[in-house]
Amino acid sequence: MKEFNGKYFDAIQLKQLGEVLIATNSSGLRDIIALKFIEANHSGSEEYMVTAIKKNIHTKFVSTLIYACSQFDCAEHFQLFVDLLILKRDMSFVDAYYAIVAIKKPIYFGDREYGVNKLRAFLECCDDDYPLFSEIRVAIKTIEQMNVGLKE
Repeated sequence: MKEFNGKYFDAIQLKQLGEVLIATNSSGLRDIIALKFIEANHSGSEEYMVTAIKKNIHTKFVSTLIYACSQFDCAEHFQLFVDLLILKRDMSFVDAYYAIVAIKKPIYFGDREYGVNKLRAFLECCDDDYPLFSEIRVAIKTIEQMNVGLKE
C-alpha cells in the first residue's frame, strides 16, 4: 500500500493510475499522476511515465513526466533521455539532463556510446551559437563519466 495525501493505494490502483496516465489526452491529469507517483515513491511507475512520454514526445506537455522520471533511476531508458536532449529546448531539456544525472545503476557500454556519439553528431550539425551548445557538451562529459555494466 502506498499513501497519497492520506489515502492508501494498493498495487492494482497504482496500475490503474498508470494506465490512465498513458491513455489520457489531458496534460494536466498526466502531471498530477506523475507527481503522485513521486509522492508515493512507486517503483514501477517509471514504465508508465516513459510510455506516456513516448506517446506525447512531440508536444510541449512532457516536462513534468520527464521531471518525475528524474526522481527514479531510469537506466533502462537512458537512450530516451539522450534523444530528449536533442528534441527539447525548454524545461524538458533540463529535466532530461537531470533524469540522466539521476541514473545510479550502471548503464550498458553500448548505451553510453550511443549517448556520446549521438550528442557529438548533433553538435557537429549545430552552429556554435546554438542556444544549448555548451549544455550539450556538459551532458556529453556527464555521460562519459557514467558507470557501465554488462547486459544481463
